[in-house]
Amino acid sequence: MHLTQTEAQTFQSGVSPRLAWDLMVIQLPISWVKCQLDPFPTLYIKTWAGLARCANSSILFLSQANGGLHLPSMSTNFKKLQVLQMAQLIVSRDSCVRFVAGHLLHHEDMQHI
Repeated sequence: MHLTQTEAQTFQSGVSPRLAWDLMVIQLPISWVKCQLDPFPTLYIKTWAGLARCANSSILFLSQANGGLHLPSMSTNFKKLQVLQMAQLIVSRDSCVRFVAGHLLHHEDMQHI
């Protein structure tokens, strides 16, 4: 692979953060994020790295200790941002926000039962 450090940094510090706010505040199903959002940056990273379109993309997202490039996938970022959003709501100074966050968590827990 010949993905340069600049290209990897562009993705990590340019693409991912620019989508962070949208991924945090918009409620999307994870299946949609995986099917619709993950393929686009993966395709560009594969092109930058000189990989074939059909190549296994897991190497892009593995840790460097495991021989990967340790780039964040959109679906992983989405999950992290959703957790961050709920954590911020739960510890809000506003009691109404905490109340709503508690009900949202309870509602989500009930859906998984």
